[in-house]
Formats: sequence, structure tokens, C-alpha cells
Amino acid sequence: MKQISTYVLLLLCLLNFKSNAQLTVNGYTNYTLSGFNVLVEDAAITNNTLLTNDAIDLLEIKLIEISQFNIDPIKLDSLKAVPIFMDWNTTTGAAQYHPSEGWLIANGYIPEKAMCVEISNISNFINWTNQNQPYMVLHELAHAYHHRVLNFNSPAITNAFNNAISNNLYTNVSYHTGGGNYINQPTAYALNNEKEYFAEITEAYFGLNDYFPFDYNDLNNYDLVGFNAALFVWGDITLSIPSSDINAIEWTVFPNPTKGLILIDIDDSNIDRIEYEVIDIQGRIILTSVSNNIGSPIELNITNAPNGLYFLRLVQDNRSKRFKITKE
Repeated sequence: MKQISTYVLLLLCLLNFKSNAQLTVNGYTNYTLSGFNVLVEDAAITNNTLLTNDAIDLLEIKLIEISQFNIDPIKLDSLKAVPIFMDWNTTTGAAQYHPSEGWLIANGYIPEKAMCVEISNISNFINWTNQNQPYMVLHELAHAYHHRVLNFNSPAITNAFNNAISNNLYTNVSYHTGGGNYINQPTAYALNNEKEYFAEITEAYFGLNDYFPFDYNDLNNYDLVGFNAALFVWGDITLSIPSSDINAIEWTVFPNPTKGLILIDIDDSNIDRIEYEVIDIQGRIILTSVSNNIGSPIELNITNAPNGLYFLRLVQDNRSKRFKITKE
């Protein structure tokens, strides 16, 4: 009964969102990017055409990536129902979610941005996304979901945040400054408040964060309560190979760290085809291919790539597993 009620609530929220999905505002041009309604400032298009087009292209890549997440279609539609504004430079930041119409009016913004995501500085959006925040857009959409669907009221998230504070988590953690360089920080951004905590663990759960825990495995190993909160909210994003768990298959990736040559050994006679891609710290695919010869180790070569952190994603029958690779 509880599961049915939750499903109905999500469905009602989604139906309510659809009235906002085709929002139009004077001074903005509407784009539909991977099912998301994006409103781009006309002045930015006119006065800074090249960089604005670059930002639109980058945003589309990020929204396509989000659209391919393995989550419940209703939850994905809830994200797609959030309008996204893009302005040249309304702030010195890069992106925000606006929960309050009253705050917007009091601070000189148009009220239509209420309950919307805003790319508020096109240059910073491009630079920071490529530098060390590849899941910036997801971060803001997580805020939107937390507000619009969960009403900023989720016991699972609250308990996880309080547990992190009680156990002194997210202190003295590694921070990726970009280009494979890391520094130690006394506190992670997740400790700012419960809302930022949820957005940060969402980045790690689905992709890559700039603060430790960086990814799915880090989150699971470091903050299990937070991991379980993300699992509860978003669902299990891992997929299983029929009759076996993809994580149960013996995948050997070596050497790691590597100078550039990577070997993948798969101990499963039922697998006859593997797709693979290597992704850099900015979320860009630098190598992709397919192997139909699983009887011998698969050889990858990223010798020409800069030193730093990479992710190796293996796909078999639309089911995937990811490994963290260090090139030095």
C-alpha cells in the first residue's frame, strides 16, 4: 500500500509539473534539448553568439547523459519537467536552482524562474563544467527534485545528513581542482546544509563529484547511510546480466595505475561482445570501441592522454560496470 501511494504521489507531482514544462518568457528563446525545456536569453544569443551556442551544445550533452540514466521513467520525467534558463551573466557563479519566487522578486530576478534551474553565467558554466564539475547540471536538478517532488522533506536524506555530521564525515577530504590535480580541504561542500548534501551525493551516485567521495563506489564505501539514501530516492541504478549479477563476474583491469596500456580480462564464457569507453574527469569520452574476442584480454591504449583520473565503462547487453583508472 505504501509503495502504491508513493507511486501515485510521484505521478500527481509529474502531472502538476507538466503545466510548467513548456514555459515561455519574453526575452528568451525556447530550445528542447533531450526532452528538457531550455530558455536561452535572447541578448546572450545576439551579443555573444559563439560562446552561447557552445553553452547550448554543452548543456545538450549533459542533458542527453542525464536522460540515459537508469532510473524510473517517472523520476526522469520529473527532472525533464524542470525548466532550465540560460543567461549570459546574472551572477558570478555558474548555476542555481531557485526555490522561492519571493526571493527572486526581492533580488531583482524575473518571477518566472521560480522552481527552475538557471545557468547564470555562460562562461563559468563552460569553464567549470570542463574543469572539475562535469555534473553541475545534475546537481541543480537534484535540488529541483528535492524541492518539487520531495518538498525538501525526506527522512532518508535528513537522517543521512545528520549521520554524516555525527560521524565527522566529509571533513579533511580530497578535492579535485582540475586536470587530475587534488588538494585537501577541511570540509566538503556537502556539509553546507542538507540540500547541498543531497545534491553532492547525487553527483557521486550517478557520475563524478569534485569533492570526495567522488563516485558511486566511493560513496558506497565512505558514506553507506548517504549511499542508501541516494538508493532510496533514485532507485538502484545498476543493472544485472541475466542469470548473474554483473558485479559478480570477475573483471580484471590491469595495470592500474597505468602508463597508458590497459588490459581487461573477463572470466565469463557467456559473454561474447563487450562495448567499452574511457571517460576523462570532465565526463568526455576519449576512447570507445567494441570487442568480440572475449577469449583473450582486451587491450586499450590511452598513452597519448594526459596523466590523471579516468573512468573505464564496460557495457554488455545494455548493462554496464565502471572502473576508476589512474594514468601516471
